[in-house]
Amino acid sequence: LGDIEKAEQLLREAIKAWTGTFGTRNHNIAKALISLGELEQFRGNHTDAEPLFAQAAAIRRERLGSDHILTAASLVYQAGNLHASGKPGAEQLYLDALNVLRRKLGERDTRVAWAMSGLANLKKDSGDLDAAEELFTEALEIERAIPREKHPVLASCLQGLAEVMIARGHAGAAEPLLREALDIRRARLSEGDRRIAMTQSVLGECLVSLENYGQAETLLSESYPVIETAFGPQHRITQEAQNRLVDLYESTGQPELADSYRPGPEAARSDDLIRTPEPALTENPSG
Repeated sequence: LGDIEKAEQLLREAIKAWTGTFGTRNHNIAKALISLGELEQFRGNHTDAEPLFAQAAAIRRERLGSDHILTAASLVYQAGNLHASGKPGAEQLYLDALNVLRRKLGERDTRVAWAMSGLANLKKDSGDLDAAEELFTEALEIERAIPREKHPVLASCLQGLAEVMIARGHAGAAEPLLREALDIRRARLSEGDRRIAMTQSVLGECLVSLENYGQAETLLSESYPVIETAFGPQHRITQEAQNRLVDLYESTGQPELADSYRPGPEAARSDDLIRTPEPALTENPSG
């Protein structure tokens, strides 16, 4: 938390200095505003993040034009935050961004995959599994074709497609995708990172469906404290992790353990909880 506070302080100081030197419409200010927006997203403050992303997009649109790659990237950030907060407008922003990125970069660029995975997550969460599967599959093909070390965007595409497979009842197809995603996250992120825990939790759910209860319990029990600490007890992601533990212990005939993780009557309904975008939405491969 201290690192986040320090980062925020430095970003705000930089914005103040650049504003005094270059005015309010400088490219560096737009980049810093996006970084501030990401910090607010990390805290779960999507309402506070919204004007930061909107201001960054407005600066880039004015300075670079609507048909610029960086302006399109700003739209992806805006869309991800709107999706996270449950507000309308995210899909059109994703489509506008993809239109620019495809024309400027072609169909096989990682930034196209990044925006595509965000739209895929939106489709998945809205229940349009056909569209989500198609988008995740295409984004995954793009990422696999890029000759570089496996990237976090690839991990997000793998996990998103796996979640679609689980929702369709195809846990066997989801398992290798999740194992690959987890390997990438462990290689690229620090131990204890919440993104590692989120992938572990989904893999645990998958293994419960496959009746691999021993490994599922290890993954779910290790990841749950990390998720609860990162998001808080009332967050959608935390309660999903709880419900996976409940399902595990009910499936293995351990009702007392299941009850110990079951959300109580004070828990918020899932559609009332603050949403947080999947990491893919904030992992801009272009930096």
